[in-house]
Amino acid sequence: MSSLAALAGLAGGVVYAQEPPAPAPPQQPAAAPFNEEATKNVAAPCVEPPPMVRLEDYDGPLKKVVGTFARPLERKAVHPPNYKPGAKLCTLKFKDKFVLFVQDSFDPVTFLGTAFDAGLDQARNTDPSYGQGAEGYGRRFGAELAGGTSSRFFKDFAYPWIFSEDPRYYRLARGSGGKRLLHALEHAVVAHRDDGRRMFNYSEWLGTTNAVSLQQRSR
Repeated sequence: MSSLAALAGLAGGVVYAQEPPAPAPPQQPAAAPFNEEATKNVAAPCVEPPPMVRLEDYDGPLKKVVGTFARPLERKAVHPPNYKPGAKLCTLKFKDKFVLFVQDSFDPVTFLGTAFDAGLDQARNTDPSYGQGAEGYGRRFGAELAGGTSSRFFKDFAYPWIFSEDPRYYRLARGSGGKRLLHALEHAVVAHRDDGRRMFNYSEWLGTTNAVSLQQRSR
């Protein structure tokens, strides 16, 4: 009996050894990285300037008038405090610079300023060849409008495109009145490239020179 028991145990061990092993538990898939980890090596997108406030959003006729006169400045100004530190401002492309020139040329403030300058020239009788009266004023208005348009074409579009220059004005974040005045005067000499670096303001000087030359030749 003891021999039979031993043989039975040995047979059972052989059968157990021949059974296939239990399958290994399935491995859990690796967790996907967080968005911050997945994009931390990707260049950060540029920051679009905030849209201008529409005239319909101003409360009252007086504020609408103030908003009308402030629109050209807001259109061509950049407010650094509005962006996070280190944020890269979006570059004005070829089309954007041309649109900026067109918007400034057809802005109501442009026509009001041209009418005012033509009136001063009429009162001082600048360039008597234009004459006086309504005809003389019309000639002066047309000359002032053409000169201003050509100046904006070179300053806002042509030379900024040629020299990869940003035609916008970068406002000073903080500072006293004197410091802000010096910053504004500095803009006549120092401008910004499309990539944010500082450069000589070619568009200001060359654009003014071309506009004056064209105005002199047209007389």
